Amino acid sequence: MTTTDDDLCFRTALDLSRLLRTRELSARELLEAHLARIERVNPAVNAIVTLVADRAREAAERADERTAAGGAHLPLMSGTRGPVIAKHPWPFGHT
Repeated sequence: MTTTDDDLCFRTALDLSRLLRTRELSARELLEAHLARIERVNPAVNAIVTLVADRAREAAERADERTAAGGAHLPLMSGTRGPVIAKHPWPFGHT
């Protein structure tokens, strides 16, 4: 896919879902775009205190493996089992 990391970070969820479903973009590529933006922007805004990039990369790899195996494309997730960005520390630990 020929796009910049920032372009991906500002696309709609519907657009990203289509790109993932049609395999124009992998979950790993999408994650890396967001991690790169966090690395560039976070020092100035201090929005991310705890970043679990390794776990996110593992989850992206699993998603890409499911897609490659013809598995169902899961909807974008949020909450304790998906990506979470919270202003305050999460009191329940990492699940």
